[in-house]
Amino acid sequence: MKFNKKNSGNIILFSLLIILAAVLVIGIKKDSAEGLDNKDTSTQLSSVTNNKNTTNTDSNKTEKKNAAEKNNTKKTDRFEGLTLTNGDITVPVLCYHDVNPKQTNDMLMDPVKFKEQMQYLKDNKYTTLTMDELYGFLKEDKKIPEKSVVITFDDGYIGNYTYAMPILKELDLHATMFMISGMLNNELYVNEKQLKEMSDSDAFEIQSHTAMHEHLATLTEEKQLETMKTAKEKLESIIGKPIEYIAYPYGESNKNTRTAAKNAGYKLGFSLDGAMADKKDNNYNIDRLYVSNNYTMDQFIKKLTTAPRDPQ
Repeated sequence: MKFNKKNSGNIILFSLLIILAAVLVIGIKKDSAEGLDNKDTSTQLSSVTNNKNTTNTDSNKTEKKNAAEKNNTKKTDRFEGLTLTNGDITVPVLCYHDVNPKQTNDMLMDPVKFKEQMQYLKDNKYTTLTMDELYGFLKEDKKIPEKSVVITFDDGYIGNYTYAMPILKELDLHATMFMISGMLNNELYVNEKQLKEMSDSDAFEIQSHTAMHEHLATLTEEKQLETMKTAKEKLESIIGKPIEYIAYPYGESNKNTRTAAKNAGYKLGFSLDGAMADKKDNNYNIDRLYVSNNYTMDQFIKKLTTAPRDPQ
């Protein structure tokens, strides 16, 4: 075969085209491989980042949960560190009515005087008992602090909400308000919303003072039972808690009263005999001490510390 310059040039050109094509193919494959590698690397980095974020999120959730649990943890025994007894001691159960700057009679306690009395209890290391704690001591042989007191309010006046509750909250004290269920929403008394707010606070618990503040001893046993049950059911429907304790209006009661209170589902009934409560008291005749706005601090302290036992 005879080659000329023209043929030789064509062969060279064709060879160069083949080489160029090969280079292009190799380059494309390399870019593709690098792209896949980059994609895999990116996916791996993304996965690591996501895993890290997930780990951080889980860690944060755990830390928040632990912090919440720590914040929500309350002392299960609020008597911790106090000297306790289940012996034959007496407990003063104080009876107030209203706390109000309008001092129209001895039942309306001046807020300044009330705070002074509560501050005395606080400063002298008294523990203000709940109704259940008092019941546990009187009837179940449970221990309470040696210096215990019970604070009660009769009727459900608005001053208990407006003036007494802020003072009790400030000093971290507890009281019981015996509410006349039929007086709810009347001008001088708390309304249902305020009653619920008081019940939901640590300052107050709500218990019964009958439906209409009747003179119980003048009623038949059936009528006494009716007013006690009516009040219990009404108050329970509002606050969503059991009503298990009752204070008799005017402190008056008779044998039928005590039977009716038991049959209505109450655990204790409170009178107003001017004596200390103790374990010898009948469940439905627990003594209380009336506190007058006319008392000096010395008189208040004397009643708190030296009131007699019921001679029964």
